[in-house]
Amino acid sequence: MDIWSLAKEKVPGNEEKFSNVEKKMEDKNDEEDRARKGTTHLIICGNTQSGKSTMINKFLDKNEEPKETVALEYTYARRTRGNNKDVCHIWELGGGADLTQLLAIPLTKENIESATLVVVLDLTRPNELWITMETLIAEAKRHCETAIKLLNQNEETAMRHPIQEDEKICSWFPIPMLMVGTKYDEFQNLESEQRRRICTTLRFIAFYYGAHLMFYSCYHEQLVRVGRSVFSHFGFGSSVPKAKVIDHNKPIYITSGTDTVEVNSCQLESSKIDDIRILQNLLSFSRHNHLPRIFYLKTTTVIIFLSAFPVREESRALSLNV
Repeated sequence: MDIWSLAKEKVPGNEEKFSNVEKKMEDKNDEEDRARKGTTHLIICGNTQSGKSTMINKFLDKNEEPKETVALEYTYARRTRGNNKDVCHIWELGGGADLTQLLAIPLTKENIESATLVVVLDLTRPNELWITMETLIAEAKRHCETAIKLLNQNEETAMRHPIQEDEKICSWFPIPMLMVGTKYDEFQNLESEQRRRICTTLRFIAFYYGAHLMFYSCYHEQLVRVGRSVFSHFGFGSSVPKAKVIDHNKPIYITSGTDTVEVNSCQLESSKIDDIRILQNLLSFSRHNHLPRIFYLKTTTVIIFLSAFPVREESRALSLNV
């Protein structure tokens, strides 16, 4: 049986499960309680075998062995705070970047204002990481924009992110986004230079889209706690850890809006022209298929990624002659 046949069998059952949870919540609450009830949606996607199901189980405090995700899986978490009854709907997309059409199921007009996209990336498979990231983000954005257009004008305006001075070169994602680099326990054993390149690139992508970025390992108890806190933040509105970690020798943790262009730079010696080209190739994943603009400051050896997407035709990339 092919993956689409499995999807056709699996998805209707999960949609019905979601509808039953919604109905149950409505039946249990009167008008006043319903107004106070918080409902959120976590849409989790990423590389196959990247640890998505394990992260969800850790968040839900489940010790069971995760099964392979087929098509679009659904579960939920509930939390009661006084008279407030909150529910977090959790959607997990299987198949890597092959089943992105199914993102249209949770990313609807009814859900979009309370939805968060979680992109899970396997740090040990960089060759798959870039294309998976590009496809998932582009498709999720398309579904988000379709849903937002169906909102009334006031709701649509409220969802548009106000542009700050340092964000004019960015393109904030339509809904909150969390990027998670998994298998940090294996990633930390890679060569330092390879880790630095991957960290620099992921930091820029997170900066560009206004996303949170964190590294994770299910075998590292501290990272599990941080992951649970971040999921709880998006699912139930709890506070998010404020500490920032940008050292590529440590598990990266950066909340949305706390990184800057100046900080998101890469120290390189001018002789490392091959290194520059590698970074250009990594960032050329742009959905516009353009290389990033790279400004070479002759007085220093700083390469600053000002934009992964072209602003002017003549400034797509700067040729360096060494």
